Amino acid sequence: MIMSEEEHKNHPDIIDLPEWERTFYYLIYVGRYEDYDYAIDYLTKNLRNPEELIQAGAIEAISLLVNRFYNIKEDLILPLLLKNLKSTNEKILNVTLETLGDIAHYVPRLKRKICLAHYLLKVFQNIL
Repeated sequence: MIMSEEEHKNHPDIIDLPEWERTFYYLIYVGRYEDYDYAIDYLTKNLRNPEELIQAGAIEAISLLVNRFYNIKEDLILPLLLKNLKSTNEKILNVTLETLGDIAHYVPRLKRKICLAHYLLKVFQNIL
């Protein structure tokens, strides 16, 4: 049975955890069990969260979602993930690269777009 965010955060196994950790676990739960439209909207909202671990959780959950549905709303998600490639935070950068690799693998039509964007980003970073 699919749980709401409140039900999940009040679950006995995680109720004593800090708020950010409960949110992190819910993000992973959403990526694994929720329907595509709800999950993509919820995860997109959390990609913009300033908390590092929440962003990382959202990125990992997107990878789970792509693995389940072999699809992604590229106009919504790819710009946010490609923006994370500029991050100085090593955890965000590593999780983002892994998720982009998963997207390129599970959604072959996006492989060229992802590789080109990553290459151009590297070139422009070297120029500047």
